[in-house]
Amino acid sequence: MKKHPWILSCVLTASFVGVSARASEAGDDMPESAKKAMGRAAQEVEDAFREGRMKQVIHRALGALLNKTFDVLREQGHGDYADRMEDQWQDRFVGQMGVLDLGDHEPLNQWLADFYAGVEARISPKILRLFQIEDIKIFNFGIPVTVTPKGNKKTQEEWGSEEYKLHFVPVAAATTYWVSNIACSVAVPAPISLGCGIAALAPRYGMQYWVAPKLSDEVYVRANPAL
Repeated sequence: MKKHPWILSCVLTASFVGVSARASEAGDDMPESAKKAMGRAAQEVEDAFREGRMKQVIHRALGALLNKTFDVLREQGHGDYADRMEDQWQDRFVGQMGVLDLGDHEPLNQWLADFYAGVEARISPKILRLFQIEDIKIFNFGIPVTVTPKGNKKTQEEWGSEEYKLHFVPVAAATTYWVSNIACSVAVPAPISLGCGIAALAPRYGMQYWVAPKLSDEVYVRANPAL
């Protein structure tokens, strides 16, 4: 199994993208324990996607994303809405993989679509981007394709390698970000952990620009050897 020197490659890759300067600087300032934790987390995501174990790691990333969204809603003065939606999330999906039981291509889950519409109505686009909350859309519309490289048997939908890549790459990048963010936050105490959200952008861009495009082709070809 091919391994990647994640800390180095992520920082090098991040230097070529828009907000990478912040990510690279934050990564440099983080303790070595945080860097190693993010590196292990990023490698875990890559291995899971390569080996067909992506549902579990995506589910973990999605949970972290929604928990952050609930926190931001409360910080922005929408505590009642956050509490109500968090209760629904806990009751319906936490501890099970039901949210990833695919129905059709658009969207993965109607609850997520409705929740994100409510979030957009309450939080400014700037805040959505700052905290990577827009990843809810990436997961909701990207997962149905990403986890079914052979196509969706229920709907008889099929996709070529390029369409598959359009979904696979952002989902892999978002998963890497949230799993790395979790690992960083566990590895270092507050207030240092407050920098994990920015530092985790480096492995995100490492996956997005360095690893995921080739990994997408590898996964697709393995699932469709006759093509």
